[in-house]
Amino acid sequence: MLNRCWNSSTHTLSPNGIAIAVSPVADYENMLFDDESVCIKNAVSKRRKEFSTGRMLCRKCFDILGKEHAAVLQGTNREPLWPEGLKGSISHTYSLCVAVVTDREEILSVGVDIENQYGVTPDLWEHIFSADEILYIKESSSPSMTAAVIFSAKETFYKMQYPLTGKMLDFKDVEIKLDGRSFDVGFKGQNKVFEKSLSSGHFMAHDTHVLTISYMVKNG
Repeated sequence: MLNRCWNSSTHTLSPNGIAIAVSPVADYENMLFDDESVCIKNAVSKRRKEFSTGRMLCRKCFDILGKEHAAVLQGTNREPLWPEGLKGSISHTYSLCVAVVTDREEILSVGVDIENQYGVTPDLWEHIFSADEILYIKESSSPSMTAAVIFSAKETFYKMQYPLTGKMLDFKDVEIKLDGRSFDVGFKGQNKVFEKSLSSGHFMAHDTHVLTISYMVKNG
């Protein structure tokens, strides 16, 4: 029931040309290509379920885009390696998994993240949020959800920028500002990955989780 609720509403989260699919984490190893199975041959059961659910959702996204099924392998940092002409992202919590895929040439990269709405507890805030972000969270009507959204927005931006820059960022390298159901990304300190962010970010909350998506388009 939960994944049907998510999948019926996530179409408002992403623009045309970005396919998105959500499902509970389960065992889908029977759907894996041989090359994908090799990626998790030594993994524990939990990791095998997360990996196989993510690849199953990639197949759903391929179907939405009218693409043939193909293997999605992983890089040295466990990042997904997409078939030629496709860009995407995968995220999971303990219980839910989400995948996004696009074939639009004007979209340079896309990231997605899903988080438990109550998982970003106040004892973590000073380590991952700026002073302005903490103030915004405290003054919001739902601090736990707001904290989860801002944390998730950072995660999805990091995952979106990594294929373009190869940079590993700290949580405080970027600052998130929420605006309705969208968010803007600002850079803090000297670790700027882009002179000007050309990315767009959106979020939604449903039941016990929040979901964010970020994508970057070509300039001009």
